[in-house]
Amino acid sequence: MYICAKENIKCLLADKNGNCLYKNLCSEVIEKCKGCKNINKNNNKCKIYANPFKKWVNGTCPMATHLIERIEDDKKKKVNPIKQSKRKGK
Repeated sequence: MYICAKENIKCLLADKNGNCLYKNLCSEVIEKCKGCKNINKNNNKCKIYANPFKKWVNGTCPMATHLIERIEDDKKKKVNPIKQSKRKGK
């Protein structure tokens, strides 16, 4: 991760000289991205993808941290009822 010379922020889309690899065509995040940890707070752009809208076209963004946490929380809450009944007996 390098510092973008234009915006003076850390960016995965910048090279070691600070030049944007996408010629500053990065677009701002969309509503579905709100809550993700990969959003740069200074300029409201994604730290990983130049055009985050394209990542949501096929369903969900593969790097959406706010959705990954929800899925993991749902997995933790689901317990096999047979195992749960055995735990209560102990």
